[in-house]
Amino acid sequence: MTQKFIPRLAAFPQSGDIWRINWLGELSYPDRGEVTSQPSVLVHLSRLTNQHLYMDPAEALNPQFAEFGIKQLRRWVSVGALPFLRVGDIWQNQELIFSPEYEIECFNDLEIKRDAVKLIKSGVSINGDDEFIIPFSEHPWHMGSTNAYCVLIELSGNKRLLIPCLELIRFYFGSSSRLISSLFIPPLKKESLFKEYQFNERNKHLRIILGEGISGVSASDVGRIAVDPVAWHSASLIAGSILKNSITQESINVQSIFPFEGFTDLVCSGKWLSFSGQQKQTFLVYSLRSCSHSFPFTTLEYVAERVKNKKPKDDTPNEKESDSILNGGQQSPSSELLKESDGSKLLIPNKRVFDGAIKFPDLKNKKIWKEDSSNDTTQAGEGRGKKIIKEGLVSVGAPSGYSSARSIDLNEALESPDSKKPPKFLEATLQALKKEEYSKVTLLSKSEEDDWTVPCEAIFDEEGVIDEHLFLESDANKRFRRVSIFEVAFGGNSKNIAVLENEPSFIKCEPNNPALQDRIQIFSYQASKEFVAIKKDSQISSDVFAKIQLEALQKISQKFS
Repeated sequence: MTQKFIPRLAAFPQSGDIWRINWLGELSYPDRGEVTSQPSVLVHLSRLTNQHLYMDPAEALNPQFAEFGIKQLRRWVSVGALPFLRVGDIWQNQELIFSPEYEIECFNDLEIKRDAVKLIKSGVSINGDDEFIIPFSEHPWHMGSTNAYCVLIELSGNKRLLIPCLELIRFYFGSSSRLISSLFIPPLKKESLFKEYQFNERNKHLRIILGEGISGVSASDVGRIAVDPVAWHSASLIAGSILKNSITQESINVQSIFPFEGFTDLVCSGKWLSFSGQQKQTFLVYSLRSCSHSFPFTTLEYVAERVKNKKPKDDTPNEKESDSILNGGQQSPSSELLKESDGSKLLIPNKRVFDGAIKFPDLKNKKIWKEDSSNDTTQAGEGRGKKIIKEGLVSVGAPSGYSSARSIDLNEALESPDSKKPPKFLEATLQALKKEEYSKVTLLSKSEEDDWTVPCEAIFDEEGVIDEHLFLESDANKRFRRVSIFEVAFGGNSKNIAVLENEPSFIKCEPNNPALQDRIQIFSYQASKEFVAIKKDSQISSDVFAKIQLEALQKISQKFS
């Protein structure tokens, strides 16, 4: 089971007071005494004068209940921690304790295009000196960083949607701290995000090799950057705006835009503000919750390269101590303290998982394939099997010095708490794989729904109707059966195994052909086709089907001999 992990922030107050993140401001390298490869963001905090108010979002928005202006507390936090720095969140004793909903709005059929989205500063005035886009009387918490950039979208009825650029970056690129840190280090090069990619324009299949250290949880984000020029412009604008401000020696206020153009439904949490004496004219976004715009691919296959790092002599678990996919390794909870510095190159970098939510509904049923070797426990794919042995200082900076902090990559977990656990229909196959010491077992299937399976391939009849045998009834709704695909190696040979959801599970094995383009999709399609054919064959009874699958399991246990 995945444990929720949000590190304590060393930069935040260590006290029993309740603190609210009010605003995110400029960037800088504030502590020259510490070695750091990435900038820090200025976080504005205010102490809630009534500690019970943080449970009531409406009251927490009232300026009279929080200190503001000159009384605000300002702290610098590494940009690698941006994935869990949300305006409006409540912290105590350096820990995140609550994320209020505030005002939730859904903006449907929102058109995102170049001439409809503007970059403005949060302290800008419109139609005169007293007409501020964010009225200080209703929202005083941004007063210390009025040069922070926002994107402005004009809505119908003379209303506006205002999104801080740092929130835009957190939402669309905050799947891992390694990815988001890379975007803030100029000049941004594509090679730092991905080594190469192949995109099939016909079927929209994308195969991508991620850059060194980029986690598989960021594959969808990086895939969009690779394929869509607008997404690349959005990502490169971050480092570009930093470089531009550093040259002019101005305060660094980062810019960004949406990583796509087209229509979308946006779900946001924030606050309605007045304008020109009229109530509820500008919706100021504290945190984005959901975006329905489609990613440019329909299927994604990615390779995550490991971080090249010599293994030091410390108490990090070695390969024998680490658990593989087959042994169901789990992550222990931790109270580690995030330090504002780079990590130590004497300590092996590690991964931590923090809770997320399904931000992009488009990805829910898209097939994402990964290479995730269960025997290669040092691979930087998803960090599975890494046990946390000791607590202490950690850093989201790259390992570059000799500090006491271990470098970590924070990965957003979009699945339910039990999604790391293999589904029941896989249990017999996993047990069979354990019986033989294969040189390598690689899980090739993964989706946003879990860590093990993807929907099975559809088989159509002559009228274009999907065969009914590929569906299961689930909570009064039909859904596709799930399928897992493995590659197993022994000696110089390798085979593919498809396990399709059924009782008993349907298993298909065949020799692996790495040279075959789209081999995973083809193999999955063949498994669906054979399963449908068996289900339609009236001469194959349930007992005969079970016997066939038992023989298949026995072959797996005997290396297919």
